[in-house]
Amino acid sequence: MHLHVKICKIWQRCPSWLLQPACDARMSMQGSMVDSGGQAGEERAGMRIRNGSDADAAAAAAVVQRVLHEHGLPFEPRGLDADILAPGAHYGASGGAFFVAVDAAERVVGTAGLLRTGPTSGEVRKVFLLPEARGHGLGRALLDAVLDAARTRGLERLTLTTRHRYDRAIRLYERAGFRLA
Repeated sequence: MHLHVKICKIWQRCPSWLLQPACDARMSMQGSMVDSGGQAGEERAGMRIRNGSDADAAAAAAVVQRVLHEHGLPFEPRGLDADILAPGAHYGASGGAFFVAVDAAERVVGTAGLLRTGPTSGEVRKVFLLPEARGHGLGRALLDAVLDAARTRGLERLTLTTRHRYDRAIRLYERAGFRLA
């Protein structure tokens, strides 16, 4: 049996509502594309963010699988990626949230989840975008949806784990206030 070692960075976001000096104090939702209350969010390039559910599982899994393969990584449906097979149930059961980015035809082109890990802590999970959806602000909009969900739930500490090869995502996380922990 092979042991598959993943080199990851753990990032911690200091929420702006704690106003700690080492944190990025920006947490605005200006220009948000998030559809959080059943109302259409602002669209960019015909794409928007909405709450995801288990009905999105197959499409969300396809997004995750495609992006992982793009980077030469395996899709692990019985391991790290099991959560994407029932995202509404998995993230909802923890008191978290799950979001998808959809194009004008309502095709899922991106994913992001908030896993609640404790009474005041959570983890950003499964932030993935198809190549054709990148460069339109959707990654930031997905992350903003997760941060807004964390703020609404009163979370004070968020972490995320990512691989070194995801340079663009790491820059996004740093701009959002995450720091290497």
